[in-house]
Amino acid sequence: MGKKLVRLLGAIVVVGAVTTLGVFLLAPAPSKPTRATLAQGALDLHAIDLPITYVLPQPPVEPGNAGDDYSKAIELMSELGKFSMAGVDEFHRVHRYVAIGAMKKEMRFTLIQTPDEFEVGYSYKPAQDLLDVYTALSGLAIASTNRGQFAKARKIMQDIFTLGHHMTAERARVDMVRKGLYIQSAAVGGLITLHKRSGQSDKDALSRLKEYQQAIDDLQDFYDAKTRIVWTLSNVQPGDIFNVAVNDADRSFRVQAILYLGVLRYNAVNDGDARWANKLIEQFSGQDDPFIRAAAKAAAELTLAEFRTVATQ
Repeated sequence: MGKKLVRLLGAIVVVGAVTTLGVFLLAPAPSKPTRATLAQGALDLHAIDLPITYVLPQPPVEPGNAGDDYSKAIELMSELGKFSMAGVDEFHRVHRYVAIGAMKKEMRFTLIQTPDEFEVGYSYKPAQDLLDVYTALSGLAIASTNRGQFAKARKIMQDIFTLGHHMTAERARVDMVRKGLYIQSAAVGGLITLHKRSGQSDKDALSRLKEYQQAIDDLQDFYDAKTRIVWTLSNVQPGDIFNVAVNDADRSFRVQAILYLGVLRYNAVNDGDARWANKLIEQFSGQDDPFIRAAAKAAAELTLAEFRTVATQ
């Protein structure tokens, strides 16, 4: 009787082990990355490899957090309302805050001067708030130029260039980086126009501005193409999302890919992709980087109802 019981228990263990192994072997594996993210340099940190002094008289070096000053500019913008040329002089007050921030070496803005959490999606409202500041100051620079106040216009353009530079350098969200690049490109374009209009004769300075603008344009092209990899609601390649989320040297792309893991929980065609998305979310939830943690938290908490609205964000 004892031997029969032992044999029976042994058979049960063997069957259980075989069943478990079978389930493991039959479970779909997560998708592999494509050439889009396996190509040389695809996951490198891309930046402008030119001195910022091509645009500015000197680099920003002051201590402190430029984000504090930019946040005050945003708050004042909400009081002043939509920018208009009729009330352009009121926006000199906005410029004063931005000018103070532009002297500082670093900006710590995301999750400090903004809500301490992310939402699954591409658009990031704080980035739009900073773009609105740029829009107002751009109008202020145009008004100063039209009045022949070239030195004032140049200072405004240099300060909004630094605002854009700070937004890009933080590498918090792809939307923030791309809007920062847009601001830099527009500011440098304005400085080129001002250089010609004000009759400056320094051809070397003009050449440096043009070279820097081309470098910005090249980086924008890279970001435009790569954004279509990490944020698309059609023809997504989960393997590329996983690769970027785990291995990218650019934190802003990692954050965007991690946010997309929340989408994959609902729209993954391969069960292995859905399981791997959940596993990565759990892994990232324990990381030290607050941006990575916030992205993982948003991905984990995305509800089905919210998933159905993601395409509109």
